[in-house]
Amino acid sequence: MCFSITLFLQLYNFFPTLMEYLPGPHQKIIENTEKVDEFILEIIEEHRKTLDPTCPRDFIDAFLNKMEQEKGNAHSEFTVETLSRTTIDLFFAGTGTTSITLRHGLLILHKYPEIVEKVQKEIDCVVGRDRSPSMADRSRMPYTEAVIHEIQRFIDFIPLNVPRAVIKDTKFRDYFLPKVCSTGSE
Repeated sequence: MCFSITLFLQLYNFFPTLMEYLPGPHQKIIENTEKVDEFILEIIEEHRKTLDPTCPRDFIDAFLNKMEQEKGNAHSEFTVETLSRTTIDLFFAGTGTTSITLRHGLLILHKYPEIVEKVQKEIDCVVGRDRSPSMADRSRMPYTEAVIHEIQRFIDFIPLNVPRAVIKDTKFRDYFLPKVCSTGSE
């Protein structure tokens, strides 16, 4: 079943118009994608109605502001279609990233209550308990930001990602990082 869905998705990538007319499990994916598109367009419209250009709440507001600035540019990439696609990409990519970071972060922080205390103190001091955090708060919470980055550094965030290595012998602070040969012939 999994193979056939993957095959249909690959065919859909190469022949999108044709695949819309062929029966198969990919039809459910197409249907669900259309529902997600409609949902995102509704959110964009709500943002348009309540937009305060001087105080963007999130990515959608910032993008709408940029769309307004680019209104006269016929070649602008700042369109509702681009906003919709980018929002969907951020949602799907961000959901996995966020859930993995939260899951591992909670497990790690459970072991270090003193760090939790410092993070909570910083959040309470900067954000308080009466509102949600905003992007503007981020620069005023360096400890919390550092903890998040350290969690992401520590966990095996993308286990099947491309391995990384230095391409020449490198000295970094007090550490020596030897060049890693990419082939067995070196």
